[in-house]
Amino acid sequence: MGTRAEGLRRRGEPVLALDDWDEQRLPAPHVRVATAAILFSSTYLYKWLGSRVLTAIERLMGMVIVAISVQMLLDGLITYMRLAPAA
Repeated sequence: MGTRAEGLRRRGEPVLALDDWDEQRLPAPHVRVATAAILFSSTYLYKWLGSRVLTAIERLMGMVIVAISVQMLLDGLITYMRLAPAA
């Protein structure tokens, strides 16, 4: 009996494993520059947007993160159930 990754490979599904690290890329330079600009201008953004807008954005982003985590959990359970041996 093999690992889950081997089972996914046999089924032809994509698998991200640690040995595939060399194929991964760092974020593009313009993404890193944009992120740094946003982080460095946080004081200005706070004054410009105000605390109510930032609180709304924080809550919205929290909901997005929860939705992504629930989706990842469900995907993992579905994958696990497909690879589980029949009883």
